[in-house]
Amino acid sequence: MSWDPQIASIIGAGFSAAIYAADTGVPYTTDSLKMTLEEVQNACKAVKEGAAGAVNASVGGKTYMVLRNDEDMCYFKKKGEGGGCFGKTKTLLVAGTYNEGQQAGQLNDLLGKVVQHLKGSGY
Repeated sequence: MSWDPQIASIIGAGFSAAIYAADTGVPYTTDSLKMTLEEVQNACKAVKEGAAGAVNASVGGKTYMVLRNDEDMCYFKKKGEGGGCFGKTKTLLVAGTYNEGQQAGQLNDLLGKVVQHLKGSGY
């Protein structure tokens, strides 16, 4: 099953994004981010604990510093290389990254809308 339409607005804005099963790490979208199961599990932990949990965010083998988390989102950055955010529903992880020079706030907003839609749909 492909959920590419769920993240089309994020990718269409020039960002990278994917949806994963939170428990198995299986990608439900075309996986441009290439996150491993361990990265998905750590991302779920970062959403829950944020910087207080001293968790680094890793996406596709690149490690970022977790800046903060709130409710069901986590935000991360690496100086000079961009950053991104994770959003978590009860069964899914939505991940998105931006390159240096892109608008982090735009990615955060778009990804947050996808997370709220999925939560509202029971995921």
